[in-house]
Amino acid sequence: MAQWNEIMKRAGVLYLLIWLLLAAFAGLTAWYLNLAILYLFALWIENPVWRPTYWTASSLVYINKISILVLGSIWLIFITWLEIALRNSALQDRLWKQAGKMGLILLALLAVSFAIFVVA
Repeated sequence: MAQWNEIMKRAGVLYLLIWLLLAAFAGLTAWYLNLAILYLFALWIENPVWRPTYWTASSLVYINKISILVLGSIWLIFITWLEIALRNSALQDRLWKQAGKMGLILLALLAVSFAIFVVA
Protein backbone atom coordinates (compact mmCIF):
# COMPACT_ATOMS: atom_id res chain seq x y z
CA MET A 1 0.00 0.00 0.00
CA ALA A 2 2.87 2.35 0.73
CA GLN A 3 4.26 1.73 -2.75
CA TRP A 4 0.91 2.66 -4.35
CA ASN A 5 0.77 5.89 -2.33
CA GLU A 6 4.30 6.72 -3.45
CA ILE A 7 3.35 6.17 -7.11
CA MET A 8 0.29 8.38 -6.74
CA LYS A 9 2.41 11.15 -5.21
CA ARG A 10 4.98 11.03 -8.00
CA ALA A 11 2.99 10.23 -11.15
CA GLY A 12 -0.65 10.61 -10.14
CA VAL A 13 -3.26 9.43 -12.57
CA LEU A 14 -0.88 10.03 -15.48
CA TYR A 15 0.70 6.62 -14.90
CA LEU A 16 -2.65 4.88 -15.33
CA LEU A 17 -3.60 6.94 -18.38
CA ILE A 18 -0.30 6.12 -20.07
CA TRP A 19 -0.84 2.44 -19.30
CA LEU A 20 -4.37 2.50 -20.76
CA LEU A 21 -3.17 4.32 -23.87
CA LEU A 22 -0.30 1.88 -24.45
CA ALA A 23 -2.55 -1.12 -23.76
CA ALA A 24 -5.03 0.11 -26.39
CA PHE A 25 -2.18 0.79 -28.83
CA ALA A 26 -0.85 -2.74 -28.18
CA GLY A 27 -4.31 -4.16 -28.93
CA LEU A 28 -4.46 -2.20 -32.20
CA THR A 29 -0.98 -3.43 -33.11
CA ALA A 30 -1.96 -7.03 -32.37
CA TRP A 31 -5.05 -6.63 -34.55
CA TYR A 32 -3.02 -5.37 -37.50
CA LEU A 33 -0.45 -8.12 -36.99
CA ASN A 34 -3.32 -10.62 -37.17
CA LEU A 35 -4.44 -9.07 -40.47
CA ALA A 36 -0.88 -9.26 -41.81
CA ILE A 37 -0.63 -12.93 -40.82
CA LEU A 38 -3.93 -13.68 -42.57
CA TYR A 39 -2.77 -11.79 -45.66
CA LEU A 40 0.48 -13.76 -45.85
CA PHE A 41 -1.32 -17.08 -45.41
CA ALA A 42 -3.85 -16.10 -48.08
CA LEU A 43 -1.02 -15.38 -50.50
CA TRP A 44 0.59 -18.68 -49.58
CA ILE A 45 -2.63 -20.65 -50.09
CA GLU A 46 -3.37 -18.97 -53.43
CA ASN A 47 0.00 -20.01 -54.84
CA PRO A 48 -0.41 -23.50 -56.37
CA VAL A 49 3.32 -24.29 -56.07
CA TRP A 50 3.74 -23.50 -52.36
CA ARG A 51 0.26 -24.46 -51.11
CA PRO A 52 0.26 -27.37 -48.65
CA THR A 53 -1.77 -30.37 -49.70
CA TYR A 54 -5.52 -30.09 -49.00
CA TRP A 55 -5.30 -26.46 -47.88
CA THR A 56 -8.04 -24.23 -49.24
CA ALA A 57 -9.34 -20.74 -48.56
CA SER A 58 -11.46 -22.16 -45.74
CA SER A 59 -8.22 -23.01 -43.91
CA LEU A 60 -7.88 -19.29 -43.19
CA VAL A 61 -10.69 -19.56 -40.65
CA TYR A 62 -8.61 -21.88 -38.47
CA ILE A 63 -5.47 -19.82 -39.02
CA ASN A 64 -7.40 -16.76 -37.89
CA LYS A 65 -8.63 -18.49 -34.73
CA ILE A 66 -5.15 -19.69 -33.80
CA SER A 67 -3.66 -16.30 -34.59
CA ILE A 68 -6.19 -14.48 -32.39
CA LEU A 69 -5.57 -16.95 -29.57
CA VAL A 70 -1.79 -16.55 -29.72
CA LEU A 71 -1.75 -12.78 -30.25
CA GLY A 72 -4.40 -12.27 -27.56
CA SER A 73 -2.34 -14.25 -25.09
CA ILE A 74 0.77 -12.26 -25.97
CA TRP A 75 -1.23 -9.03 -25.56
CA LEU A 76 -2.48 -10.04 -22.13
CA ILE A 77 1.01 -10.96 -20.95
CA PHE A 78 2.41 -7.74 -22.44
CA ILE A 79 -0.06 -5.39 -20.76
CA THR A 80 0.52 -7.10 -17.41
CA TRP A 81 4.26 -6.72 -17.82
CA LEU A 82 3.79 -3.14 -19.07
CA GLU A 83 1.88 -2.19 -15.92
CA ILE A 84 4.66 -3.54 -13.74
CA ALA A 85 7.34 -1.78 -15.81
CA LEU A 86 5.48 1.54 -15.74
CA ARG A 87 4.84 1.27 -12.01
CA ASN A 88 8.53 0.67 -11.32
CA SER A 89 9.56 3.48 -13.66
CA ALA A 90 7.11 5.86 -11.95
CA LEU A 91 8.83 5.11 -8.65
CA GLN A 92 12.22 5.89 -10.21
CA ASP A 93 11.01 9.09 -11.97
CA ARG A 94 11.55 7.76 -15.49
CA LEU A 95 7.95 7.19 -16.53
CA TRP A 96 8.19 9.17 -19.79
CA LYS A 97 11.36 7.39 -20.88
CA GLN A 98 9.83 3.95 -20.31
CA ALA A 99 6.52 4.91 -21.95
CA GLY A 100 8.36 6.33 -24.95
CA LYS A 101 10.43 3.19 -25.35
CA MET A 102 7.33 0.97 -25.24
CA GLY A 103 5.50 3.26 -27.64
CA LEU A 104 8.35 3.10 -30.14
CA ILE A 105 8.45 -0.70 -29.97
CA LEU A 106 4.71 -0.87 -30.64
CA LEU A 107 5.02 1.67 -33.44
CA ALA A 108 7.76 -0.43 -35.06
CA LEU A 109 5.58 -3.55 -34.91
CA LEU A 110 2.69 -1.61 -36.42
CA ALA A 111 4.97 -0.36 -39.20
CA VAL A 112 6.07 -3.94 -39.94
CA SER A 113 2.47 -5.11 -40.21
CA PHE A 114 1.64 -2.23 -42.59
CA ALA A 115 4.80 -2.90 -44.61
CA ILE A 116 3.66 -6.48 -45.20
CA PHE A 117 0.57 -5.17 -47.00
CA VAL A 118 2.58 -2.73 -49.11
CA VAL A 119 5.46 -5.04 -50.08
CA ALA A 120 3.60 -8.31 -50.51
